Amino acid sequence: MKIYRLAQTEVIRWKCPNTGMYIEAHLEGDDIYEYSLYFKDGSYFDSFDTWDEAKFYAIINIDKKCRFSKLGEKVTI
Repeated sequence: MKIYRLAQTEVIRWKCPNTGMYIEAHLEGDDIYEYSLYFKDGSYFDSFDTWDEAKFYAIINIDKKCRFSKLGEKVTI
């Protein structure tokens, strides 16, 4: 039996304390190549080129209560 190890990816995550939605910046080395928006339950919504686009889309089009801090945490998924 062969055992395969799943690749781990580092992301930077900004989470909204009001709604539970979060933005993840996917890293390739030290460079960010996309910002993805997720709902509280972990379901994927959409990808954006910049953090500001993802933040404003969440606030304006989904829920006005969204508030993301500028500081994100580095997470390995």
